[in-house]
Amino acid sequence: MGYAAAHIVLGSRRQARELLEVLEADLGLWERAVLQYSLDRPSVHYKGRIGPVPAGSELGRALADMEPGELKLWQQGDAWHVLRFIRAVPAADEAFEEVTDRLRAELTVVECSRRYQALLAELHRDADVVVNLPGDPAARPLLGEDVAAYVNGEPLMMGELADVLIEEFGDLMLEAYVERLLIEQEAERRGLAVSEEEVGERMAAIADQLVAEQAGRQGMTMAELEGSPTGADAEAADLRAGLLRQFVSRRDVEATLLAERMVAPGVEVTEADIAEAYGDLGRDRFVVEELATDSVPAAERMHRRVQEGLSFELVARTELAEPGAWVQGGLRGVVSSAHPYYVYVKDLREGEVSGVFKEGGQYRIIRVLRRDPPSDPPPLESVRETLAQEVRLRKSRARIRALLVRLKAEADVEVRPN
Repeated sequence: MGYAAAHIVLGSRRQARELLEVLEADLGLWERAVLQYSLDRPSVHYKGRIGPVPAGSELGRALADMEPGELKLWQQGDAWHVLRFIRAVPAADEAFEEVTDRLRAELTVVECSRRYQALLAELHRDADVVVNLPGDPAARPLLGEDVAAYVNGEPLMMGELADVLIEEFGDLMLEAYVERLLIEQEAERRGLAVSEEEVGERMAAIADQLVAEQAGRQGMTMAELEGSPTGADAEAADLRAGLLRQFVSRRDVEATLLAERMVAPGVEVTEADIAEAYGDLGRDRFVVEELATDSVPAAERMHRRVQEGLSFELVARTELAEPGAWVQGGLRGVVSSAHPYYVYVKDLREGEVSGVFKEGGQYRIIRVLRRDPPSDPPPLESVRETLAQEVRLRKSRARIRALLVRLKAEADVEVRPN
Protein backbone atom coordinates (compact mmCIF):
# COMPACT_ATOMS: atom_id res chain seq x y z
CA MET A 1 0.00 0.00 0.00
CA GLY A 2 1.09 3.58 -0.63
CA TYR A 3 -0.16 7.13 -1.00
CA ALA A 4 -0.60 9.66 -3.78
CA ALA A 5 0.35 13.12 -2.58
CA ALA A 6 1.76 16.47 -3.62
CA HIS A 7 4.08 18.87 -1.88
CA ILE A 8 5.58 22.35 -1.94
CA VAL A 9 9.15 22.48 -0.61
CA LEU A 10 10.24 25.64 1.20
CA GLY A 11 13.39 26.80 2.95
CA SER A 12 11.93 28.02 6.26
CA ARG A 13 9.24 27.05 8.73
CA ARG A 14 7.82 30.57 8.77
CA GLN A 15 7.40 30.64 5.01
CA ALA A 16 5.83 27.16 5.04
CA ARG A 17 3.43 28.08 7.84
CA GLU A 18 2.32 31.29 6.10
CA LEU A 19 1.76 29.46 2.83
CA LEU A 20 -0.19 26.72 4.62
CA GLU A 21 -2.56 29.33 6.04
CA VAL A 22 -3.11 30.83 2.58
CA LEU A 23 -3.80 27.43 1.01
CA GLU A 24 -6.14 26.34 3.80
CA ALA A 25 -8.17 29.46 3.05
CA ASP A 26 -8.14 28.85 -0.73
CA LEU A 27 -6.88 25.51 -2.04
CA GLY A 28 -7.47 26.80 -5.56
CA LEU A 29 -4.16 28.65 -5.22
CA TRP A 30 -2.23 25.37 -4.98
CA GLU A 31 -0.95 25.22 -8.57
CA ARG A 32 0.17 28.84 -8.51
CA ALA A 33 1.90 28.33 -5.15
CA VAL A 34 3.78 25.29 -6.49
CA LEU A 35 4.98 27.31 -9.46
CA GLN A 36 6.02 30.34 -7.43
CA TYR A 37 7.52 28.86 -4.28
CA SER A 38 8.47 25.18 -4.45
CA LEU A 39 12.18 24.37 -4.32
CA ASP A 40 11.45 20.96 -5.85
CA ARG A 41 11.45 22.29 -9.41
CA PRO A 42 11.14 18.91 -11.22
CA SER A 43 7.79 18.33 -9.49
CA VAL A 44 6.42 21.70 -10.64
CA HIS A 45 5.50 20.25 -14.04
CA TYR A 46 3.26 17.77 -12.17
CA LYS A 47 1.67 20.38 -9.86
CA GLY A 48 3.86 19.16 -7.01
CA ARG A 49 2.75 15.52 -7.36
CA ILE A 50 5.00 12.89 -5.79
CA GLY A 51 4.59 9.19 -5.39
CA PRO A 52 3.31 6.69 -5.08
CA VAL A 53 4.80 7.03 -1.61
CA PRO A 54 5.40 3.70 0.19
CA ALA A 55 3.39 3.48 3.41
CA GLY A 56 6.45 2.32 5.34
CA SER A 57 8.66 5.24 4.32
CA GLU A 58 9.28 8.30 6.51
CA LEU A 59 7.05 10.41 4.28
CA GLY A 60 4.48 7.61 4.13
CA ARG A 61 4.19 7.64 7.91
CA ALA A 62 3.59 11.39 7.81
CA LEU A 63 0.78 10.88 5.29
CA ALA A 64 -0.81 7.91 7.05
CA ASP A 65 -3.28 9.85 9.21
CA MET A 66 -4.34 12.36 6.56
CA GLU A 67 -7.63 12.61 4.66
CA PRO A 68 -8.04 13.41 0.93
CA GLY A 69 -7.52 17.15 0.37
CA GLU A 70 -5.98 17.69 3.80
CA LEU A 71 -2.85 19.82 4.18
CA LYS A 72 -0.10 19.65 6.79
CA LEU A 73 3.49 20.73 7.42
CA TRP A 74 6.33 18.22 7.49
CA GLN A 75 10.03 18.79 8.04
CA GLN A 76 12.78 16.78 6.42
CA GLY A 77 16.30 17.97 7.16
CA ASP A 78 16.49 21.71 6.60
CA ALA A 79 13.51 21.74 4.22
CA TRP A 80 9.87 22.26 5.09
CA HIS A 81 7.09 20.63 3.07
CA VAL A 82 3.48 21.69 2.70
CA LEU A 83 1.93 18.27 2.10
CA ARG A 84 -1.33 17.71 0.27
CA PHE A 85 -2.90 14.27 0.63
CA ILE A 86 -4.60 13.03 -2.55
CA ARG A 87 -5.58 9.42 -1.91
CA ALA A 88 -4.45 6.05 -0.65
CA VAL A 89 -3.07 3.71 -3.32
CA PRO A 90 -3.95 0.07 -2.71
CA ALA A 91 -1.41 -2.66 -3.24
CA ALA A 92 -1.18 -3.84 -6.86
CA ASP A 93 -3.35 -6.80 -7.84
CA GLU A 94 -0.59 -8.14 -10.08
CA ALA A 95 1.43 -11.05 -8.81
CA PHE A 96 5.06 -10.38 -8.03
CA GLU A 97 6.16 -12.65 -10.87
CA GLU A 98 4.17 -10.54 -13.36
CA VAL A 99 5.94 -7.29 -12.51
CA THR A 100 9.44 -8.60 -11.82
CA ASP A 101 10.84 -7.71 -15.24
CA ARG A 102 9.37 -4.21 -15.16
CA LEU A 103 10.68 -3.55 -11.67
CA ARG A 104 14.10 -4.88 -12.62
CA ALA A 105 14.23 -2.55 -15.62
CA GLU A 106 13.23 0.47 -13.52
CA LEU A 107 15.78 -0.36 -10.85
CA THR A 108 18.45 -0.84 -13.50
CA VAL A 109 17.86 2.66 -14.83
CA VAL A 110 18.09 4.15 -11.32
CA GLU A 111 21.22 2.18 -10.47
CA CYS A 112 22.93 3.02 -13.78
CA SER A 113 22.31 6.71 -13.20
CA ARG A 114 23.70 6.48 -9.67
CA ARG A 115 26.80 4.60 -10.78
CA TYR A 116 27.38 6.95 -13.70
CA GLN A 117 27.40 9.98 -11.40
CA ALA A 118 29.75 8.20 -8.99
CA LEU A 119 32.07 7.17 -11.84
CA LEU A 120 32.12 10.69 -13.25
CA ALA A 121 32.97 12.13 -9.83
CA GLU A 122 35.76 9.56 -9.39
CA LEU A 123 37.24 10.27 -12.82
CA HIS A 124 37.14 13.99 -12.20
CA ARG A 125 38.78 13.59 -8.80
CA ASP A 126 41.64 11.52 -10.19
CA ALA A 127 42.15 13.54 -13.39
CA ASP A 128 45.04 15.92 -14.00
CA VAL A 129 43.36 18.95 -15.59
CA VAL A 130 45.25 22.10 -16.60
CA VAL A 131 42.97 24.90 -17.84
CA ASN A 132 44.51 27.28 -20.38
CA LEU A 133 41.92 30.07 -20.36
CA PRO A 134 43.66 32.89 -18.45
CA GLY A 135 42.02 36.26 -18.01
CA ASP A 136 44.94 37.80 -19.90
CA PRO A 137 44.96 36.38 -23.46
CA ALA A 138 48.67 37.19 -23.73
CA ALA A 139 49.39 34.41 -21.21
CA ARG A 140 47.79 31.70 -23.36
CA PRO A 141 50.78 31.07 -25.69
CA LEU A 142 52.71 29.65 -22.74
CA LEU A 143 50.68 26.42 -23.03
CA GLY A 144 49.61 26.78 -26.65
CA GLU A 145 47.33 29.37 -28.28
CA ASP A 146 45.01 26.71 -29.72
CA VAL A 147 44.66 24.65 -26.53
CA ALA A 148 41.80 25.28 -24.08
CA ALA A 149 42.90 22.66 -21.50
CA TYR A 150 44.99 19.57 -20.96
CA VAL A 151 43.21 16.52 -19.52
CA ASN A 152 45.66 13.87 -18.33
CA GLY A 153 48.18 15.31 -20.76
CA GLU A 154 45.80 15.22 -23.74
CA PRO A 155 44.94 18.63 -25.23
CA LEU A 156 41.36 19.87 -25.56
CA MET A 157 41.56 22.24 -28.51
CA MET A 158 39.94 25.68 -28.63
CA GLY A 159 38.06 24.62 -31.76
CA GLU A 160 36.49 21.68 -29.92
CA LEU A 161 35.45 23.93 -27.04
CA ALA A 162 34.00 26.46 -29.49
CA ASP A 163 31.96 23.72 -31.21
CA VAL A 164 30.53 22.58 -27.85
CA LEU A 165 29.65 26.14 -26.82
CA ILE A 166 27.95 26.84 -30.13
CA GLU A 167 25.96 23.63 -29.92
CA GLU A 168 25.02 24.24 -26.28
CA PHE A 169 24.15 27.94 -26.41
CA GLY A 170 23.39 28.50 -30.08
CA ASP A 171 21.74 31.58 -31.46
CA LEU A 172 20.86 33.15 -28.10
CA MET A 173 24.54 33.55 -27.19
CA LEU A 174 25.19 35.03 -30.62
CA GLU A 175 22.35 37.52 -30.17
CA ALA A 176 24.19 39.49 -27.48
CA TYR A 177 27.26 39.89 -29.68
CA VAL A 178 25.14 40.98 -32.65
CA GLU A 179 23.44 43.62 -30.48
CA ARG A 180 26.74 44.92 -29.18
CA LEU A 181 28.14 45.18 -32.71
CA LEU A 182 25.03 47.07 -33.83
CA ILE A 183 25.55 49.58 -31.01
CA GLU A 184 29.19 50.02 -32.04
CA GLN A 185 28.23 50.50 -35.69
CA GLU A 186 25.53 53.04 -34.77
CA ALA A 187 28.00 54.91 -32.55
CA GLU A 188 30.46 55.11 -35.42
CA ARG A 189 27.72 56.38 -37.73
CA ARG A 190 26.83 59.12 -35.22
CA GLY A 191 30.47 59.97 -34.48
CA LEU A 192 30.18 58.96 -30.82
CA ALA A 193 33.03 57.61 -28.69
CA VAL A 194 33.82 57.03 -25.03
CA SER A 195 37.11 57.87 -23.39
CA GLU A 196 39.43 55.59 -21.45
CA GLU A 197 38.66 57.69 -18.39
CA GLU A 198 34.90 57.07 -18.73
CA VAL A 199 35.41 53.35 -19.14
CA GLY A 200 37.78 53.29 -16.17
CA GLU A 201 35.32 55.12 -13.93
CA ARG A 202 32.48 52.76 -14.85
CA MET A 203 34.71 49.69 -14.36
CA ALA A 204 35.73 51.00 -10.93
CA ALA A 205 32.06 51.49 -9.96
CA ILE A 206 31.24 47.96 -11.12
CA ALA A 207 34.22 46.62 -9.12
CA ASP A 208 32.90 48.37 -5.98
CA GLN A 209 29.53 46.75 -6.60
CA LEU A 210 31.04 43.28 -7.05
CA VAL A 211 33.14 43.57 -3.89
CA ALA A 212 30.12 44.77 -1.90
CA GLU A 213 28.03 41.83 -3.13
CA GLN A 214 30.76 39.30 -2.34
CA ALA A 215 31.21 40.83 1.10
CA GLY A 216 27.45 40.68 1.70
CA ARG A 217 27.30 37.00 0.77
CA GLN A 218 30.03 36.30 3.34
CA GLY A 219 28.42 38.48 6.01
CA MET A 220 31.27 41.01 5.92
CA THR A 221 31.74 44.67 5.09
CA MET A 222 33.78 45.69 2.04
CA ALA A 223 36.63 46.80 4.31
CA GLU A 224 36.57 43.48 6.19
CA LEU A 225 36.65 41.50 2.94
CA GLU A 226 39.52 43.46 1.51
CA GLY A 227 41.36 43.13 4.82
CA SER A 228 40.64 39.41 5.23
CA PRO A 229 43.32 36.78 4.50
CA THR A 230 41.89 36.34 1.01
CA GLY A 231 41.91 40.08 0.42
CA ALA A 232 45.35 40.52 2.00
CA ASP A 233 46.93 37.86 -0.18
CA ALA A 234 45.73 39.46 -3.38
CA GLU A 235 45.50 43.02 -2.01
CA ALA A 236 42.43 45.14 -2.65
CA ALA A 237 43.41 46.06 -6.21
CA ASP A 238 44.03 42.45 -7.18
CA LEU A 239 40.72 41.37 -5.63
CA ARG A 240 38.83 43.94 -7.70
CA ALA A 241 40.75 43.12 -10.86
CA GLY A 242 40.02 39.43 -10.40
CA LEU A 243 36.30 40.05 -9.98
CA LEU A 244 36.25 42.24 -13.08
CA ARG A 245 38.05 39.58 -15.15
CA GLN A 246 35.59 36.96 -13.96
CA PHE A 247 32.32 38.84 -14.35
CA VAL A 248 32.76 41.86 -16.63
CA SER A 249 33.54 42.31 -20.31
CA ARG A 250 35.28 45.61 -21.03
CA ARG A 251 33.71 45.68 -24.47
CA ASP A 252 30.26 45.30 -22.89
CA VAL A 253 31.00 48.29 -20.66
CA GLU A 254 32.14 50.38 -23.63
CA ALA A 255 29.01 49.45 -25.62
CA THR A 256 26.80 50.22 -22.60
CA LEU A 257 28.30 53.69 -22.28
CA LEU A 258 27.80 54.31 -26.00
CA ALA A 259 24.17 53.14 -25.80
CA GLU A 260 23.54 55.38 -22.78
CA ARG A 261 24.90 58.35 -24.69
CA MET A 262 22.62 57.60 -27.64
CA VAL A 263 19.43 57.53 -25.57
CA ALA A 264 20.38 60.29 -23.11
CA PRO A 265 18.59 63.13 -24.97
CA GLY A 266 15.24 61.36 -24.53
CA VAL A 267 15.61 60.53 -20.83
CA GLU A 268 13.82 62.98 -18.54
CA VAL A 269 13.86 62.80 -14.74
CA THR A 270 10.91 64.64 -13.22
CA GLU A 271 10.29 65.86 -9.70
CA ALA A 272 7.58 63.21 -9.42
CA ASP A 273 10.17 60.52 -10.27
CA ILE A 274 12.52 61.81 -7.55
CA ALA A 275 9.68 62.07 -5.03
CA GLU A 276 8.66 58.47 -5.69
CA ALA A 277 12.25 57.23 -5.36
CA TYR A 278 12.69 59.24 -2.16
CA GLY A 279 9.52 57.71 -0.71
CA ASP A 280 11.02 54.26 -1.25
CA LEU A 281 13.99 55.12 1.00
CA GLY A 282 11.79 54.85 4.09
CA ARG A 283 10.48 51.44 3.08
CA ASP A 284 11.89 47.93 3.13
CA ARG A 285 14.09 47.92 0.00
CA PHE A 286 15.73 45.13 -1.96
CA VAL A 287 18.37 45.55 -4.65
CA VAL A 288 17.69 42.64 -6.99
CA GLU A 289 18.57 40.97 -10.26
CA GLU A 290 15.70 39.80 -12.42
CA LEU A 291 15.19 37.30 -15.24
CA ALA A 292 11.93 37.38 -17.19
CA THR A 293 10.51 35.28 -20.00
CA ASP A 294 7.20 34.59 -21.70
CA SER A 295 6.95 30.84 -21.08
CA VAL A 296 6.86 28.54 -18.05
CA PRO A 297 9.33 25.96 -19.54
CA ALA A 298 11.90 28.68 -20.22
CA ALA A 299 11.44 30.11 -16.72
CA GLU A 300 11.80 26.66 -15.16
CA ARG A 301 14.97 26.01 -17.17
CA MET A 302 16.48 29.34 -16.10
CA HIS A 303 15.55 28.75 -12.46
CA ARG A 304 17.17 25.31 -12.55
CA ARG A 305 20.39 26.72 -14.01
CA VAL A 306 20.53 29.49 -11.41
CA GLN A 307 19.99 26.91 -8.64
CA GLU A 308 22.87 24.91 -10.15
CA GLY A 309 25.13 27.89 -9.54
CA LEU A 310 25.22 29.76 -12.85
CA SER A 311 25.24 33.54 -12.61
CA PHE A 312 22.21 35.56 -13.64
CA GLU A 313 24.37 37.26 -16.29
CA LEU A 314 25.34 33.96 -17.92
CA VAL A 315 21.79 32.62 -17.80
CA ALA A 316 20.56 35.89 -19.35
CA ARG A 317 23.09 35.68 -22.17
CA THR A 318 22.31 32.05 -22.97
CA GLU A 319 18.57 31.91 -22.33
CA LEU A 320 16.93 35.30 -22.78
CA ALA A 321 15.63 36.48 -26.13
CA GLU A 322 14.89 39.94 -24.70
CA PRO A 323 17.20 42.61 -26.19
CA GLY A 324 19.88 44.18 -24.05
CA ALA A 325 20.61 41.28 -21.68
CA TRP A 326 24.33 42.05 -22.05
CA VAL A 327 23.98 45.72 -20.99
CA GLN A 328 25.84 46.32 -17.73
CA GLY A 329 23.30 46.63 -14.90
CA GLY A 330 20.44 45.76 -17.21
CA LEU A 331 19.20 42.96 -14.94
CA ARG A 332 19.20 45.07 -11.76
CA GLY A 333 16.39 46.87 -10.05
CA VAL A 334 15.04 48.03 -6.70
CA VAL A 335 11.99 46.46 -5.05
CA SER A 336 10.36 48.30 -2.15
CA SER A 337 7.34 47.38 -0.04
CA ALA A 338 5.16 49.31 -2.52
CA HIS A 339 6.42 47.27 -5.50
CA PRO A 340 4.31 44.42 -6.97
CA TYR A 341 7.31 42.06 -6.63
CA TYR A 342 7.62 42.70 -2.90
CA VAL A 343 5.46 39.72 -1.87
CA TYR A 344 7.88 37.40 -3.69
CA VAL A 345 11.08 38.75 -2.10
CA LYS A 346 10.07 39.84 1.40
CA ASP A 347 11.19 36.58 3.03
CA LEU A 348 14.43 36.24 1.06
CA ARG A 349 17.87 36.90 2.46
CA GLU A 350 20.81 38.34 0.54
CA GLY A 351 21.92 35.90 -2.16
CA GLU A 352 18.67 33.90 -2.13
CA VAL A 353 16.58 33.31 -5.25
CA SER A 354 12.81 33.45 -5.54
CA GLY A 355 10.69 30.79 -7.13
CA VAL A 356 9.18 31.42 -10.56
CA PHE A 357 6.28 33.87 -10.39
CA LYS A 358 4.06 35.56 -12.96
CA GLU A 359 3.74 39.33 -12.91
CA GLY A 360 3.03 41.79 -15.71
CA GLY A 361 2.37 39.01 -18.23
CA GLN A 362 5.81 37.39 -17.82
CA TYR A 363 7.32 34.63 -15.70
CA ARG A 364 10.04 36.05 -13.47
CA ILE A 365 12.90 34.97 -11.20
CA ILE A 366 14.56 37.34 -8.72
CA ARG A 367 17.81 37.15 -6.75
CA VAL A 368 18.34 39.47 -3.80
CA LEU A 369 21.67 41.27 -3.93
CA ARG A 370 21.16 43.57 -0.95
CA ARG A 371 18.43 44.28 1.57
CA ASP A 372 18.03 47.70 3.19
CA PRO A 373 15.67 47.65 6.19
CA PRO A 374 13.22 50.53 6.72
CA SER A 375 14.82 53.65 8.18
CA ASP A 376 14.30 57.37 8.43
CA PRO A 377 15.45 58.76 5.06
CA PRO A 378 18.09 61.51 4.95
CA PRO A 379 17.09 65.02 3.81
CA LEU A 380 15.90 64.98 0.21
CA GLU A 381 18.49 67.49 -1.04
CA SER A 382 21.35 65.36 0.28
CA VAL A 383 20.32 62.39 -1.90
CA ARG A 384 18.59 64.17 -4.79
CA GLU A 385 21.42 63.63 -7.30
CA THR A 386 21.85 59.96 -6.34
CA LEU A 387 18.12 59.33 -6.75
CA ALA A 388 18.11 61.18 -10.07
CA GLN A 389 20.95 58.95 -11.30
CA GLU A 390 19.03 55.81 -10.29
CA VAL A 391 15.90 56.98 -12.11
CA ARG A 392 17.91 58.05 -15.16
CA LEU A 393 19.63 54.67 -15.27
CA ARG A 394 16.33 52.79 -15.09
CA LYS A 395 14.79 54.86 -17.86
CA SER A 396 17.95 54.56 -19.96
CA ARG A 397 17.79 50.76 -19.80
CA ALA A 398 14.24 50.79 -21.16
CA ARG A 399 15.21 53.14 -24.00
CA ILE A 400 18.30 51.07 -24.84
CA ARG A 401 16.10 48.00 -25.27
CA ALA A 402 13.82 49.97 -27.60
CA LEU A 403 16.88 51.22 -29.53
CA LEU A 404 18.15 47.67 -29.99
CA VAL A 405 14.76 46.52 -31.30
CA ARG A 406 14.90 49.31 -33.90
CA LEU A 407 18.53 48.66 -34.89
CA LYS A 408 17.89 44.95 -35.35
CA ALA A 409 14.79 45.64 -37.43
CA GLU A 410 16.81 47.93 -39.72
CA ALA A 411 19.97 45.78 -39.88
CA ASP A 412 20.93 43.17 -42.43
CA VAL A 413 22.00 40.25 -40.23
CA GLU A 414 22.85 36.92 -41.83
CA VAL A 415 23.42 33.89 -39.60
CA ARG A 416 25.17 31.06 -41.36
CA PRO A 417 24.07 27.53 -40.34
CA ASN A 418 26.71 25.19 -38.98
